[in-house]
Amino acid sequence: MPESNLDQTELPDIPDKVFFRIGEVARLTGVKAYVLRYWETEFRQLRPKKSKSGQRLYKRGDIETVRSIRSLLWERRFTIAGAREELARQRRLARGEADTETGDEPQTQPGLMARPELDVEAQQEKSRLELLDRELTQRRAEVGAGEERLAVQRDELEERAEALGRQADELDRRDSALSALADSLAEREAALIEREQGAQDRGRAVEGRVALLEEREKAVARREEGVVERTGEIEAREAEQVRREHAELQAEATLRERAEEALTREAELERREAARADAEASLRRRAAELEKKDAALAAEARELKKLEQQLRAQAKSAAQVDPERARALDTKARILEARILDAEGRALESREETLRHMRTVRGVQRELTWLQARLAEARADRS
Repeated sequence: MPESNLDQTELPDIPDKVFFRIGEVARLTGVKAYVLRYWETEFRQLRPKKSKSGQRLYKRGDIETVRSIRSLLWERRFTIAGAREELARQRRLARGEADTETGDEPQTQPGLMARPELDVEAQQEKSRLELLDRELTQRRAEVGAGEERLAVQRDELEERAEALGRQADELDRRDSALSALADSLAEREAALIEREQGAQDRGRAVEGRVALLEEREKAVARREEGVVERTGEIEAREAEQVRREHAELQAEATLRERAEEALTREAELERREAARADAEASLRRRAAELEKKDAALAAEARELKKLEQQLRAQAKSAAQVDPERARALDTKARILEARILDAEGRALESREETLRHMRTVRGVQRELTWLQARLAEARADRS
């Protein structure tokens, strides 16, 4: 048994309080907390109360009893059994009973005769009571040890539940970040679609201008024909020559505009193709991350199920020793079961999101194939 360096006279004064926690008692008595819990199993005189949360609450008399046990064991070198008998003797002396170990003759009332048969019966009754007392002390020690083990197991389960809660919060945070990334990708895709529609509108406007120019060319040709008819054959030939040169120049300008337009469309298609390829790669990475998340959620659900089975097994084993503790363990098992259902639900949501991303990837692939075909057509037209 470990001994403290403090002497009995060097211990601090006991404050004027009603209840003391085990840490305060350890400081006031110079005895470690685990030693105090052990002494509770050995000395029936030391029985502190417990709060609803299971914490020990010592009174002033309990602290004085601990100091007496400390003095008997560590200073006067009593054994545990001897210290137990000495405490009982001190209690009897405090109540005014005679101590048979001092050798004093029992006092009888005047006029009464001593009856030996009553002394024998009293000794037998005393022996029987001491036997029952030892048996009760042993059973209390066993119950106290069981309560200590259950308290340790409860603390471990609470720590594991807190760790799982922190892991679930981290997964939720990562899921939120991935959702924000998906929203950003959707916004970028919408912007690309809007730009594409704008380019198509500009192309239709250019085609309308070309048609207008062709109509104007036709009007000019009709006017030139009238001039030719009025000015004669020579002027008609000159006008025809001018018209042809003008047509050739206009055709050349038109071809140049169409070539530039084809180059612009080819560059735009190449840019869109690259953007679609980047979007496809990003969506594939997102799908892979979601699959990893799905696997992590499934593993978490399996771990929670194992923990639930352990809790229910512990509750079943503790049902006979401490029904209240068993009910608390069963309540924690139900909470874990609810967390398991929540983890499985989030796993299903992750799988559905993965399927949606895969469908989006296939749509992007089809659009990328269409863009590649358009790019090939544009290059053929340019050549």
